[in-house]
Amino acid sequence: MLYHELIHVQRRDWVWLIAEEIVRAVLWFQPGVWWLISRVQLAREEVVDELAMLATGTRRGYIEALAAFADETPLVPAAAFARRRHLFRRMRLIAREGSMSSKRIGWSCAVMTSIVAASSWYIVGAFPLRVAAQELQNEIGPLEKQAMPITPENPVPRRTYSVDPSYPAEAAAVEANAMVTLMITLDQSGRVAEIRRLGVGPIARAAPIYPAPPDAQTLSTAYDALVRSTADAVRQWTYDPPAEAPLSIRVTFAFPFGGKPRLVAHDGWSLSKPGQLIGFAAAGGRVGAPESAPPPPPPPPPPPPDGDATAPPWATGALRVGGAILQPTKTKHINPVYPAAAQDAKVQGVVILETLIGVDGKITNARVLRSVPMLDQAALDAVMQWEFTPTRLNGQPVPVLMTVTVQFTLT
Repeated sequence: MLYHELIHVQRRDWVWLIAEEIVRAVLWFQPGVWWLISRVQLAREEVVDELAMLATGTRRGYIEALAAFADETPLVPAAAFARRRHLFRRMRLIAREGSMSSKRIGWSCAVMTSIVAASSWYIVGAFPLRVAAQELQNEIGPLEKQAMPITPENPVPRRTYSVDPSYPAEAAAVEANAMVTLMITLDQSGRVAEIRRLGVGPIARAAPIYPAPPDAQTLSTAYDALVRSTADAVRQWTYDPPAEAPLSIRVTFAFPFGGKPRLVAHDGWSLSKPGQLIGFAAAGGRVGAPESAPPPPPPPPPPPPDGDATAPPWATGALRVGGAILQPTKTKHINPVYPAAAQDAKVQGVVILETLIGVDGKITNARVLRSVPMLDQAALDAVMQWEFTPTRLNGQPVPVLMTVTVQFTLT
């Protein structure tokens, strides 16, 4: 046994052992690397076994020594010499005087190294250790294509953990005041499995802050940094398992310069403060309803197609939101005032409005599609003060017709 260990020292096998463990640590995810390193270490022990027997001139005594060392419990992790899973093969080779050719072992290691290197390159490319850049582009991912619709039976599940994004330095350099919208897709366990970039744009300000606006490249870099920061945050979110998965949820964050980034929409639900939802365009809203409240009412019936006789005369020339016309992002929200008379009479319900959003993003007209008589005027008074980002078609702002809902709930 002393000859065995001295041969290891003479061959400087400890250097190779450290190199092998470094390779194992770097390529820990590749099962072939673990197998290859185990084979290399076994082959090294077989070669040293042969050299030790040549030096001592005994075979039986060497096998007995291997068995004796295997029976002893080491005080510290043992070297490869005493690994029990290797001992049987080594003792069998020694007993039958098997050939342990160094050349053959070398060629086998070279071939296996090539195979492992090629398969590792393929695995890293197919399953990257970091999120690929295309997740933040506009392409719909395979999981989102299979996403189930959000319905009262399949509502947005409760968030169990969330992280707010940070305001990146690239955006601060140009005092960017922007809003970022992402589409996140949950898997069956409630984790964020896919992220897709829907849009990013400026929030209107009363007066320009810059002496001159930043160039397009600088502004694009700032917006990209905001998107990355938002994606890094929502990637850590967890939810209760959805009733039907996968489930896609639209998330919008506002990044005011000099302020704290805040979540303003969660699949079309606008948040007034943590844990509360308020009325929001297109997807509906609640006044004073908690986030864990029952799911929203069914969506309103689809608006009539362009040119329908039921369309209001003041909507002539306006495009309807839907299809290629994306829903604009709300930049200003006013809570409806719950009429005291309606509260005393315990009147609650959903008011559905059809609104015309002008080229400047302001609501210029509205009408009631579904009425709750004691609540209609309160809904109209609030919605007429809402503002949105202008909708552009071929680079030009255009008016759009959009249906909004406001729900009044007694709390």
